[in-house]
Formats: sequence, structure tokens, C-alpha cells
Amino acid sequence: MMNIKIEVLNAIHKMAKMQGVVQDTHGNVSMRDGNNVWIKPSGVPYEQVGINDICGVTLDGAHIIEVGNVKPKDIEAEMKKKRLKPSVDASHHIDIYDNHEWVGAICHTHSPYAVAFAACGMDVDCYITEHADYFGGTIRCLPYADLNNWGDKVSFGSGERAVLLERHGVLTFGDLATEAVNLAVAVENVAKKNYIIRSLNKNLPEFHDADKWHRRYMNDYGQ
Repeated sequence: MMNIKIEVLNAIHKMAKMQGVVQDTHGNVSMRDGNNVWIKPSGVPYEQVGINDICGVTLDGAHIIEVGNVKPKDIEAEMKKKRLKPSVDASHHIDIYDNHEWVGAICHTHSPYAVAFAACGMDVDCYITEHADYFGGTIRCLPYADLNNWGDKVSFGSGERAVLLERHGVLTFGDLATEAVNLAVAVENVAKKNYIIRSLNKNLPEFHDADKWHRRYMNDYGQ
């Protein structure tokens, strides 16, 4: 059986190496584990996060206290110990998991080219086969609600693997935390190429075979 916390830790450490996609401690990654969510701690540098730093939150918002082999009489004292706070976006991740039961993991980044599209309220249209492979079509830019409840306003279909959030950032979705992180890299990659393409030809039509390329990539590509 997969250890979800180790999977999240691997994703966090992968993000630590994603220069040009992740800046400072901004962004986060989480993964669902039944009715629990494991997520990066708030404000801790990616490379410094250890397995015991991964924060657990239930889908109803309660913090998970892991007491291990602590004796029952010591549990209360253990629960009062200072612990790392989960990402400030934990409640938004919970909202997304609640509303999209097929989502297994979420990665959130503020990568430059993708955020430039988000700041302008623009979708990232599909012009090339690489974009089609990963995303199957347009990466939509969704309206930003407000600081406290944007997660509940994020709505997407089971086939969408990424969306932009207006004036904020990027959300990618996968079965595993590392998959969601890989898709965050792919979003920035296609957003950069999209920007260059639009600067060369503002009237280029979208790629018309995107669905076919995406199906082949999802079903036949690789081993």
C-alpha cells in the first residue's frame, strides 16, 4: 500500500528543484487519503520539509494529530505541542476535493508565464501537439472569488487536468501528488510557448486534433 505522506514529501522535494516554476515558499501540493488530506506546511522552504512536517487535515477541516505510540494518558499533552501549520490554502484544497471526488492530488503554483495569462484573465489556448498531449485543449482561466473562499468557486470537469485562477495562479490535478507537480511544469512550459506563438501570429487557429492527441497520450504513450 502506498504511503501517502511519502508521496507528498517526494512531490514537495521535486518542487524544490523546479526553478522558474516555484519561487520562495509560494505554492503548495496535497494529496487525498480517504477522508484525510496531506499537505505542505505553510511558509516552510520546500527543501527543508521532512516526513514529520507534512500536515494532515480532515475533509471537515479538523487538524489530524498523529500520536503514534503515545500512551493514552499522554495524548492530551501531545496534542498541545507546537506543530507546523498547514498551507494557508488547505481549506481551498479541501473545497476542491469535496466538490470533485475524482481528484486525488492538487498542485498550486505561481509560475511566471502562466500567471501572466491568469493576470489578464486569459485562457491558454491549445496551438501545439505537446499541449494537446498533456491537457487535451484549452487551459481555462477561472474567475477569482476572494481570499477566503476561492476553492469553493473552482469548478472543472473530470477530464481537465489544469486551470488558471484569475490574478492568482495555477492549479493542476492528478491521481498522485508527483503527477500533479509534473503537470504544473507542463502548464508553465505550454504557457511560455503559447506566449511566443501569440507574439508571432495573433490569428493562429487552435489545434483541431487536440482530443485525438490527448487520447493517444493518455492511453498508448509510454510503457
